[in-house]
Amino acid sequence: MQRVKISEIFAWVAVVSTVNYPCPTINRHLPCSVNFDERICLNKRATIALVVPLLLVGVLLQVGAHPAYAHFNTLAPDTDVQLLWPLNDSYSMSVDLKVIRTPESDASIFWGIQFTFMNGEKGFVALGIGGMPKVATMGVFDATNATTSNPTGGCTPGISFLKSGNGYQCFIIFDWNRGSNYQLQFSRLADSGGNEQWQGSIYDYSANSSTTIGDILVSPAYDQLSTNSSTWDEYSTAATCDTTPTSVIFSHPYALNAGGNHAPTKAETTYGGNVCQDSNVQYLGGGAYQADAGNNVTRTTAPQTWMWTQEPQLVSENPSSSSTSTTSATSSSDLGSTASSITASNSASSSSSIAASIQVQASTTVISSDSTPLAVPAIPGFPWESIIAGLIIGLTALAMARRRMDN
Repeated sequence: MQRVKISEIFAWVAVVSTVNYPCPTINRHLPCSVNFDERICLNKRATIALVVPLLLVGVLLQVGAHPAYAHFNTLAPDTDVQLLWPLNDSYSMSVDLKVIRTPESDASIFWGIQFTFMNGEKGFVALGIGGMPKVATMGVFDATNATTSNPTGGCTPGISFLKSGNGYQCFIIFDWNRGSNYQLQFSRLADSGGNEQWQGSIYDYSANSSTTIGDILVSPAYDQLSTNSSTWDEYSTAATCDTTPTSVIFSHPYALNAGGNHAPTKAETTYGGNVCQDSNVQYLGGGAYQADAGNNVTRTTAPQTWMWTQEPQLVSENPSSSSTSTTSATSSSDLGSTASSITASNSASSSSSIAASIQVQASTTVISSDSTPLAVPAIPGFPWESIIAGLIIGLTALAMARRRMDN
């Protein structure tokens, strides 16, 4: 998607607006000859030329505050929550995940977090079911290479959620349990061979252990992680809204940043633009929310609903942690610092066989998840503030223009 230049919007709207509001012919060499009616006409043209573009920019500010993330499979129920972080250049992001209701085999269902690099490229870490095995997975679009040291896993070129996804993806068999709390983590390691090196991992709170999914190499142009991310669920092979119901709790979203560690300042429910209405997101407080999808799920939270608009005090879903614990983020940092010593090596044949055995290839219509939101700074708070601000600026500019004409 190409970015729209704000200057082009201003010029186009101003020209169209003023052309459609003609005034009597005025002698530009005799400004004093402009009569009262002509002055009123000029003021109206100035109002249209200034206020209309500013109103449009106000709307665009709202678009900027609602970044678009497309789901891989558009024919099955899904949930999608946009997480907006206060700082760019994070070197680690994580979210806790507890699976409450789902089949444990013979399905293809995934729950995860998607993050965005500073150059606009995206990646994800997820937990799910890939046919018979329970798995954990990670991937980055247009990555240059990926490896895993896990003997049950493998990494392959391409993003298997898409029919033709460029990049690298890793899978490992991971026997997660319903009702247990896990942390999905993506962290930067030391650079390798002139490339950035990132690691996906999963932390099991009940076992107090972490498992590396894999390491992925990307170009230095990717830089760190930006302020846009999302959590999602995905019925990757389903082609109908009539799917087995699932329910999970996302909690404790957290980013590590040299400028300060933070939770997201905003979270918005969007549902990924899916045609199915059989999904719902319910805010539980403290940065935690329940995501339900599948047949007979009733939607009570409308799309574009803000769950929070200021940074929450995080509450952990892990019963062994304190109610406002951030220890998981600390352990994630330790994980990232020690993981660089891992030597990952898998044969191509082993990687291919592992990935081929996991059912993630969507056979339905898919939409690429690499669209870039309009790069316009959003005004925090109530969504209509941008439009109100546009009106105030426009009226102020009009008053200044009229004063100048009167002088």
